[in-house]
Amino acid sequence: MEDPKLNGHFELYAKRISKATAILKTLAYLHIDRKNSYAFGDGKNDREMLTTVHHGFAMGNASAEVQASAAHVVASVYDDGVAQGIAKYILA
Repeated sequence: MEDPKLNGHFELYAKRISKATAILKTLAYLHIDRKNSYAFGDGKNDREMLTTVHHGFAMGNASAEVQASAAHVVASVYDDGVAQGIAKYILA
């Protein structure tokens, strides 16, 4: 669920560029295999990114639609979900 404190915000998107395309270009530039890619997200604009990386993590505060796009769901961003996800799935 989106944070109600962020009401009134908006995001601009390029038609042919997304977080996913940026990740793919970065992986190619750095010669990193996609199987070693990770991303955390909680917004609708993160869905493509979460399905592009090999290890997509949706935050607990994300909508059900965003969570369905990810391989893993971690705690809310407000409950240190990124740190918990890194500790449990990446550093373990």
